Amino acid sequence: MAYFPWQDFLSSGIDAMDAAHREQLDLLNRLADPAARGDQAVFRETLDLLAQHLAAHMAEEEQAMADSGYLFAERHRRRHQEQRETLEKWRGRAASGWWPWQGGSFHIQAMNGFVRHIVEEDHPFATFLQTGRVGRSRLAA
Repeated sequence: MAYFPWQDFLSSGIDAMDAAHREQLDLLNRLADPAARGDQAVFRETLDLLAQHLAAHMAEEEQAMADSGYLFAERHRRRHQEQRETLEKWRGRAASGWWPWQGGSFHIQAMNGFVRHIVEEDHPFATFLQTGRVGRSRLAA
């Protein structure tokens, strides 16, 4: 079940970037599925898959920023680091028995971070790759 379906506004216009984001969205949505089944092991396994996916995606994106001379690469890289740290915190807590649905807002917070990163960081980078100019997200226009 997709708790948060792909929306057109998330598209960057770069197929590889959008494919990676769709996969990330699928994994984030899969994190909500164990709540219905009460399966903490599947939750932990999905967090591990998400960590693997993000590590590869972020490395590719950071290399593309370096190769293209993107002016805001360092800020974008710091945002990636913040995401990695958040995910590692979730994984550590899950390994010690944390069950996020006891608090109720985990999935909403995860999706909010996902959308915010795409709009604030990835859209401007995609615009730079496509036009060679630094600009805001197309949503900010």
